[in-house]
Amino acid sequence: MVMNTTVSTMSTSTTTQTGLTNTTTTMSIGITNTTSATTTEPPYFYQAIQFNVSMDGIYTIECNSDIDTSGFIYNNSFDPVYSILNLLANDDDSGGDNQFLFSIFLQAQTRYILVVTTYNEYDTGPFLIIATGLASIIFSQINVSSKHSMYFKELL
Repeated sequence: MVMNTTVSTMSTSTTTQTGLTNTTTTMSIGITNTTSATTTEPPYFYQAIQFNVSMDGIYTIECNSDIDTSGFIYNNSFDPVYSILNLLANDDDSGGDNQFLFSIFLQAQTRYILVVTTYNEYDTGPFLIIATGLASIIFSQINVSSKHSMYFKELL
């Protein structure tokens, strides 16, 4: 089952201190995108966020939320049907408190997709992405649609 019924809003702020840039983005996981292996499986909600950086380097991307989140970073594109395709990294709990945390080398002028999903079925709610690195990360929300579905748990 894949549902594309609502689009959540997004707000972003950027601060720079001591050579590092901190970008925070607030979004929400809701019924915008839903995945499950079959119509009898419970749904898992996700939000896909496109981002890029202006300078090569190691960046930290972490999530802060009251819901248990998992994160996936893709190079160039994300297709929920072929979720392994273009997958660079995935994480579940490295950030503590059931949150994901990446420390990853990113290249300038490259399109990346961050997929934020829930560990538990039916979970929805707001989340905050905190990204720190040599330059700001430019986030923009995207809507991923597909005729098919996938089950994120297969990746964890």
